Amino acid sequence: LNKIGEGIGFDDSDVAALKQRIWRRDRSGTVDWVNMVDSQPLPDLGDAIHLYNTNREVKARNQQVLERARAAGSKVRTYTADITPGSYSLEEIISEVSPMERELTLAEGLKFMVRVNINEVLTNGTIGLIKKLEVSRILLELPDGNEHWVSMIEIPLPSNKHGNPVGVFLQLPGVLAHAMTPWKAQGLTFDEPMAYHVNNWYGSHGLFYVVVSRVTKPEYLYV
Repeated sequence: LNKIGEGIGFDDSDVAALKQRIWRRDRSGTVDWVNMVDSQPLPDLGDAIHLYNTNREVKARNQQVLERARAAGSKVRTYTADITPGSYSLEEIISEVSPMERELTLAEGLKFMVRVNINEVLTNGTIGLIKKLEVSRILLELPDGNEHWVSMIEIPLPSNKHGNPVGVFLQLPGVLAHAMTPWKAQGLTFDEPMAYHVNNWYGSHGLFYVVVSRVTKPEYLYV
């Protein structure tokens, strides 16, 4: 990864090592994906985090995981933001400046990512498993095994040109985290499997270093 970042000294052995983490569509139809080096089929990724270049794909993946949890009998709850309009209308806040989803549906056992700094432990980008859903808060288990409550908070909204706040947005400060874009993943570290879906290499090369440097071990990377 240091060689990629510096743009120097990247030799054939490095290319081969990187190709071992890349799978391509199998045109023979025997399996869906095969490895670029040894043609082995893509293993079951289980509960891996998936990265997509579009928000549409991210939303679809997270919705798929949510529906699977619902079908399995997990407790599900929808949190609706309490929005108080200021100098903007309610419709403008929802369509243009809402920092989070107006309606956020979660299920116990799923991954949740905090999107604002709450305290020294729960910072922007913190990911944990939802252990319990209550009316206005959720219980998160972090990778270290410790549990923390995350409550609905007033999330700051931008000010208008006169310096007046456009309104108040009260919501759980986060999103489902089974899928995200590379831009949302920037700065995060995943000590678990992560799959990057590249539908088109054009325009993706600039994101590649960001993506491959998210995981703590090479064997966690799947492209």
